[in-house]
Amino acid sequence: MSGPERKGDLLMWAAAGLGLGVLAGFALAEAVGTVDRKRVERALDRLGADPSPAPLAPIQAARKVVLALARFPEFAEHELEVRGLTPGRVELHGWVTDRRVRALAERTAAAIPGITAVVNRLLVQDEDSDTPAAEYPGLTLADQPA
Repeated sequence: MSGPERKGDLLMWAAAGLGLGVLAGFALAEAVGTVDRKRVERALDRLGADPSPAPLAPIQAARKVVLALARFPEFAEHELEVRGLTPGRVELHGWVTDRRVRALAERTAAAIPGITAVVNRLLVQDEDSDTPAAEYPGLTLADQPA
């Protein structure tokens, strides 16, 4: 290729790139919407926001959940057990009086920074209790048919 032909091809490709860029800009503006000052500020706020806290060690997570539950009078009469499973993950065990208290315990534990998952194994009295076995106090598992 000689010099003038090469310059002509280069100019043609530059014009094509410019045209495609302008078209892509218009298409993107239609898809995304207008960019205004408030939108840019929100995007900058999200970029500067603190990342979520690191998951707590199992022992620390269990300790923080126990302390958080102790603040509520609803849990004073219940013996709840909190087990730390893995970093950020805890398990709740025990009996509560109603579903509201069960849900409160789970929400309280999940709201602690560093807790990533709550396994709720709390049982509700009079709903999850084994009433048929209570009617037959002498019955054991060995007496049950297979």
